[in-house]
Amino acid sequence: MRPFAERFPRLFHVADRAALPSIRQHGLRSAAALCRLHRVPAAARNALLGENRGAYAPIASGVALRWQGMRDEPLARRLAPGLDPVSWRRLINGRVFLFARRADADRLRAREQARDQIILDFATAELLDAGLDVRACRYNNGYMDRRSLAAPRLRGPEDYVPAAGWGPGVPREVTVADAIPCQIDFELCA
Repeated sequence: MRPFAERFPRLFHVADRAALPSIRQHGLRSAAALCRLHRVPAAARNALLGENRGAYAPIASGVALRWQGMRDEPLARRLAPGLDPVSWRRLINGRVFLFARRADADRLRAREQARDQIILDFATAELLDAGLDVRACRYNNGYMDRRSLAAPRLRGPEDYVPAAGWGPGVPREVTVADAIPCQIDFELCA
């Protein structure tokens, strides 16, 4: 077995229960892949993937894109040189996000108790064996950090390293490029 899968045998994703039929039929998809699947018109797609989503954005029956906490002004000051907020959001929206620890998924789910959410549990080895682009990050780049702007941590694509090259510590995020195909099984957590 691969070392990353040995250390983190299960990966977790939080989704709305209403999205489960779509996930079973089409796989777990990134925001960009969901927009393609549901043929969101170009203008709306550009806004959904390039602008900050301050609230959930429904795109199809039972399917909504999660809100984001990445407003332009604070985000721009936290990006590596050459990146702008729209480019960063497009990068983020092209990936499926997972947690290496169940407790992190539980925290996200608990944060939004008004929504009927479920936790999907994937076998890490199955994702890697399928040849998916699995990457790990030591930060939660999907949310704005609250550190001082005097010395912000600059975000960039290099934050995401291939799972095979992951070093010590627990990743705050694990991502898969574009989608996890529907042929890959998952369990529903209680």
